[in-house]
Amino acid sequence: MTIDKIFTAWIALKAHFLSKQTYSTYLGLYSNHIYPRLGMCHIDTILYIDYQKLANSLLANGKKPKTVKNIFGVLSWYI
Repeated sequence: MTIDKIFTAWIALKAHFLSKQTYSTYLGLYSNHIYPRLGMCHIDTILYIDYQKLANSLLANGKKPKTVKNIFGVLSWYI
C-alpha cells in the first residue's frame, strides 16, 4: 500500500474525532508537504533515511523546526 492510500483511509476514520480545524490542518500538511515527497511510496519501502531527508529538505526550504515537527505529527500514525 502507498502512503497516500493509508493516509486517505486513516483520515477518513479519524474525521469524526478531529475538530474541523485539526482535520483541515492535517489535510493541508499532508497535501503540501508529505504527499509530494512520500505519497506514492509503498509503505514497506520507506526507510528512516527517507524521513530524515524529508525533514532536511523542509528545513533547507525555510520551514521552521516547529512546522517540521507538526508535519511529522501527521505522519505519526505510521512512524
